Amino acid sequence: MIKDNENTKTNYKLIITIILAILLVAGGSTFFLFQDDNIQHRIAISKQSKNIFEWPDTQMASLIPAPQSTNGHIGHSSEKRLSVEVYNVTPDDYLAFCEQCKTYSFHYSSKQDDSSFIAYDPTANRLDISYDVNSAQMTLCIRNDDYEKNNEFISADRIGLTMNVNNVTSAGCIAEFVQEDGNVTGELITGATFFIQKQNENGAWIENTNVYYADFTAEAYNITLNDVTRMPVSWDYICGTLENGHYRIVKDVYDLRNPGDYDRYWVYTEFDISDVDISASNDDYVRINDYTARYFSLLEECNVTEGYQTIGVHVAFVPEVGSFPIKQEIYQQVAYHALHIWDFYPEVNMFKYDILWDDKAKEPVMTITIDQSAINNLESYYNSEKIFMEQGEEYAFDNCFTSVEETDETKSWRNTVVIDPNSPVP
Repeated sequence: MIKDNENTKTNYKLIITIILAILLVAGGSTFFLFQDDNIQHRIAISKQSKNIFEWPDTQMASLIPAPQSTNGHIGHSSEKRLSVEVYNVTPDDYLAFCEQCKTYSFHYSSKQDDSSFIAYDPTANRLDISYDVNSAQMTLCIRNDDYEKNNEFISADRIGLTMNVNNVTSAGCIAEFVQEDGNVTGELITGATFFIQKQNENGAWIENTNVYYADFTAEAYNITLNDVTRMPVSWDYICGTLENGHYRIVKDVYDLRNPGDYDRYWVYTEFDISDVDISASNDDYVRINDYTARYFSLLEECNVTEGYQTIGVHVAFVPEVGSFPIKQEIYQQVAYHALHIWDFYPEVNMFKYDILWDDKAKEPVMTITIDQSAINNLESYYNSEKIFMEQGEEYAFDNCFTSVEETDETKSWRNTVVIDPNSPVP
């Protein structure tokens, strides 16, 4: 009986040991499962890695770089659309791919965060990228549903809409939408987005240069039926003034029935930028140039440009200095010049001054900007700082400006003629 009891105990121990071993393995697996939050999507990656795709040899596919990972699935590939699911993508891979796409010209009106990227290229192709960190999957889609390969746009004749431009300058214009008859099924709406193309010497519209997009905004313009609707368009804040040439401006218009239920059309019109520019033909602006040339003895450049409801004066000059440059003297000189121009020409609402230093290279070392809000207070600020200076008090003519952008060169200049013995400036 004793031997039977011992055998029984031994069997119990063996059973308990086996049970503990099973629980340990199961428990360890459970512990590992909860310790690694990414275990599920790693399993998904393992399954996905079996799907290998080959990057398409199409025009659409050539517009963006091939992803580093070849694990995934091509949903659609044609000359006008490409959609791809890419597996086994890390967050760093996603961000790097977005940066690569920007170098491929997808940087117009771009929006990006940790999970999505949207941008256009110069020919109205739209790229959408979404990223899911949990599944390590990146989905990309590039399309141009409304823009034909030969650069001809879907006509808005169906809705009886045409576009003209008036008051064209090198900086902007007034767009006129003319709607008459047509089959309009909802409300005609256009936004602030537009782009411009330049025609080359062979008569073709340049696709990859001189094309600019306005930023996405919340602005919306209703186009009145059987009437003319006007809206201002300015491109100087995007790309500066246009050089001489033949251009066309393109805008999209929506026939909106309900949210998400609409038809999209393109309207465009052509225009010319020639040597006969408002800033060159207006006698008042010629006087600004003449006065500026007399005021700055080492003047390098003076341009007066006009856009829609904007007139700007851009001056580049080398300051006259003695043994060393004094920043407050330069600030006073600039403020006084702007004040005199504005006294005679109050329609001017922007000043920009580039201060040059090297007589040979003539590279800007300081840029001063005075916008409309600063112009409104320019006279009072200037007179106050002048009184402080004459009374021997601390003064700062740079208070007259919107901004002063300095370089390492100008940061070493003395601020005032008063020498501070503790200053490192000689």
